[in-house]
Amino acid sequence: MRAAILLSALLVGGCTLIDQRSFETPGSTPAPASLAVPAASRPLAISDAAAGWPARLAATARDAAIRDPALRFDLLAPVPLGGTAAGRGAARARGEVLLQQAATALEAAGIDAARIRLGLRGDPGTPGPLVELYAR
Repeated sequence: MRAAILLSALLVGGCTLIDQRSFETPGSTPAPASLAVPAASRPLAISDAAAGWPARLAATARDAAIRDPALRFDLLAPVPLGGTAAGRGAARARGEVLLQQAATALEAAGIDAARIRLGLRGDPGTPGPLVELYAR
């Protein structure tokens, strides 16, 4: 009996817990956590980063909020999934700046900050400086 317990302790001691890391390849990396999926199939508005775009985006959100006061808004900036790491990083930084500008404009239009979510959306192409407004 004692030999069986000792043998099982030795066998169990050499085991490895199987989890997600067991199936990762050395070069695999998880997707960035900040990439978001659009809350709706079509955006209410898409900015083009032309002069005055934050105010136009805020006006669209304000009009939608007047029609439905329970709406919550998602602001998403598309960032490229391909290209160089430096290019992706620059596009991500640009998207984050645009998202902050859009959120500030929505808050200035009277939309509570708790009703606004910001996120980045992966795009397989080469998106320009855009901010998409979704309502949920």
